[in-house]
Amino acid sequence: MNKDSKTQHITLATGNVFSDLGFATEEAAALAAASQQVISGKLAISESLETEAGGQDRSVVETASSQEHS
Repeated sequence: MNKDSKTQHITLATGNVFSDLGFATEEAAALAAASQQVISGKLAISESLETEAGGQDRSVVETASSQEHS
């Protein structure tokens, strides 16, 4: 790191990016809650697709394996 840095002040993060960006407390909390709902929904979809794909992969292997033993 450069010792000649012009940075004079660093503001610590609060844990709510919207608050850190200067939104009012109530609005920052609402935005954080809404974004968390979107994130949770997308993670649930992703997990569902992974589970679905995992089940399909196993059934294909089981079918191929069953055919080999016939």
